[in-house]
Amino acid sequence: MISEVIGYTYTDDNLCPSCTIGRMRANDIKVTRSGDHEDAVRRAAERVDIDFSDEHSYDSSTFPKAITEQMVGTELTDLPNGVTGHIKDERCDRCGKWMKLGEKSPTEAGLARSIRDAYELPQALAKLAAGTLREWGLSHPADLHAGT
Repeated sequence: MISEVIGYTYTDDNLCPSCTIGRMRANDIKVTRSGDHEDAVRRAAERVDIDFSDEHSYDSSTFPKAITEQMVGTELTDLPNGVTGHIKDERCDRCGKWMKLGEKSPTEAGLARSIRDAYELPQALAKLAAGTLREWGLSHPADLHAGT
């Protein structure tokens, strides 16, 4: 089974594809425009004589290494009563987007709407719940259904 590349580890950061390409360009690595980020990164590797298919042949401080869906995860450790949790996604260290989901966490208002709609709650109660969830670090859409 081939895993989808959702981001890259590069210069001590885990980055989404857009931020990776931006950092590569900032580091004077020529990356051509392409609709497919994997293809663009692979072609850039060829230009700088890096065997992209062998991640052990180079260091992520000099060229990006692929992150696949199976590699990501965020531990939630600040939940009430010492409970821990796990989200099968990870944020880009630069822009904050969730790599697998491909978007940023919803605003507090967006999270309140999602909670209101998912659990048929009054808006005031959903807003209170959204604020509490954000305090606990639970703002990924998967958090809403983690216990169901």
